[in-house]
Amino acid sequence: MQVMILFRFKTTMKVHPETLPSASVALVVVEKNSERQILLLQRAHNLRDAWSGHLAFPGGKFEMGDRDLLATAIRETREECGIVLTEQDMVRALPVAPAGKSGKNPIWVQPWLFVLDQFPVIELDAAEMQGAFWLEAGKFQDLKNHGCFEPFPGGSFPCFWVENQVLWGFTYGVLCQYLGLDHDRAS
Repeated sequence: MQVMILFRFKTTMKVHPETLPSASVALVVVEKNSERQILLLQRAHNLRDAWSGHLAFPGGKFEMGDRDLLATAIRETREECGIVLTEQDMVRALPVAPAGKSGKNPIWVQPWLFVLDQFPVIELDAAEMQGAFWLEAGKFQDLKNHGCFEPFPGGSFPCFWVENQVLWGFTYGVLCQYLGLDHDRAS
C-alpha cells in the first residue's frame, strides 16, 4: 500500500487577517532515555463539537482573559487534562497551521512545543476528553505504519492508528511537521 503524506505548512506566510491564529494547542513531549513520547487526547463525543471523538493535542480558542496564544495553550492544557505547563517548559512555537472546515474558512491554530523530562499526572475533564495516549515518536516516524482514512465518501486522508483510534487531519499534519517527515515520500 502506498500512502502520500500531503500536508504542507509554510514556515513563513504573509499575514492576512483571515489567517491570524485564533486558537492554540500544546504539543507536549516527554523526553526520557533518548526517546520521545507525545501526548494525544481523545475528545469526548459531543454533537456540538466538529472534532468530537478525534485524537488531538490539548488546546482551544483564545479567550479574553488570555494574555496571548501561549497563555491559551497553557490554560487549555490545564483545563482539559490537568497538566500544569509553564512558559519555561515551552521550547518554541511551531508553524501556524489551518484546522478543519475541509480547507474552506479554516481556524488558524498556533502550536507550541513543550518538552518535559517526566510523565505528568493526567486528570481528564470528562466533559471535554475521554482518553489520553502517549505516542512513541519513533513509531510515528516509520511511514510503513501510516495508512489512509476516509471519513466521508471521496475524502481520503493520510492517517496513523493509535490504540484503535485514527489520528488524522490537523493533528497528524502538525506531528509530521514537528518530526520532520518528508511529506512527498510514499511509504
